[in-house]
Amino acid sequence: MIRMTVLGILCWVHAAAAGTHSLHFVQIETSEGTGFPEYMYVGMLDDVQISYYDSTMEKPVLPTHWSNKTKSEEFLKIHTDYIIYGREVRKWSLRNIVQHFNHTGVIHTYQNMGGCELDDDGTRRSYSSHAYDGKDFISVDVETLTWIAAVPQAVFYKHKREADPALQQIIFKFYRQDCFQSLEWYLQYGMETLQRKGKVTISYSIPCV
Repeated sequence: MIRMTVLGILCWVHAAAAGTHSLHFVQIETSEGTGFPEYMYVGMLDDVQISYYDSTMEKPVLPTHWSNKTKSEEFLKIHTDYIIYGREVRKWSLRNIVQHFNHTGVIHTYQNMGGCELDDDGTRRSYSSHAYDGKDFISVDVETLTWIAAVPQAVFYKHKREADPALQQIIFKFYRQDCFQSLEWYLQYGMETLQRKGKVTISYSIPCV
């Protein structure tokens, strides 16, 4: 059951439409005792896996072969910081949600998918949505920084997040600035990876089943 849940979430990331490039991220926090790492992160450029991290690793596997070393280092720092921060937030989220649902003694998962898309005409979109045990839990409108609860148990999460200006600033900066900047950098300086579109470029891959 947990295997199918985790793999299903990772396979949730799909190819961007023609004329659109995208940078997507999936984060999964899982209860102990599953046989999987408690935290997993996968980054995708369009439909190509470009990054991976889990809680058994010392550091993320991120793309390094760029034509511009400075931009590569900046990309690595932005996404390493985001991954490490995301791990702590997802752990807190799962623990609190299990308490609010009054769930005990079974395996649970908390999933977050977010990212940004850039059309050839310059149109930009970004989003962040969250699920608990594979079902919609809460999402955030990154334009207004409004959290939208999908179930009554998510209301506490909504209020806590909206009352945290530091968190709101992190979300705004990442989804409205850093994500697009990283996508543009990758398109400009990491085209070798993009041109291998369809080929998984990170050795830590999990197949869709």
